[in-house]
Amino acid sequence: MNLVLEIPDELEAELSESFEDLHREMLESIAARAYAKGIFSLEKVRLFLKEESLWHARNVLEDHEVWPGTTAESVEQDLATLDRALK
Repeated sequence: MNLVLEIPDELEAELSESFEDLHREMLESIAARAYAKGIFSLEKVRLFLKEESLWHARNVLEDHEVWPGTTAESVEQDLATLDRALK
C-alpha cells in the first residue's frame, strides 16, 4: 500500500527542520499507535518498520513512549522466532 500525505508548504519546512527523516517518523508513529491499540504485536511492529530485531522495534516503541508489555500473542511469536532461529 502506498499512502500520500499532503502537507501545506508553510508547515513542511518546520517539520523538515524538526525531524531528520519525516517519512520514518510518520511510519514509527503509525507503528507505535497500532501497538498501543493492540493492532500490532511487537513482531508486527518489527516487520512494519523493517527492523532487524525485536530489540530495535522495542526501542522505537520506547522512543514513542509506548512501553511494550508481554501478551500471549507476543510470547507465541517470540517462541516461533526462537524455534526458527534454532533450526
